[in-house]
Amino acid sequence: MIPLGSEGPDGAVSYEHCFVGSFLTSSGINFPSMKVTLANVDVDRIEAGGSWTFKSHLLVMHRLRGREDPMVSLVTIDF
Repeated sequence: MIPLGSEGPDGAVSYEHCFVGSFLTSSGINFPSMKVTLANVDVDRIEAGGSWTFKSHLLVMHRLRGREDPMVSLVTIDF
């Protein structure tokens, strides 16, 4: 589990600086390796769009805005 969001002064949780992602694969993903790799990725490169892969597995990512629900549907990507 990776904690998301930060608590604001009003006590509500904001996800403004968070991304959520989903791998479109039926194979298992090495979570510790993926976590280290993505921690070193430039945010501007993620937001620039395009397709992302990790060890040949397609990764769909979405940047959360404000208090947007982190349970967004991530099953499609535009190429």
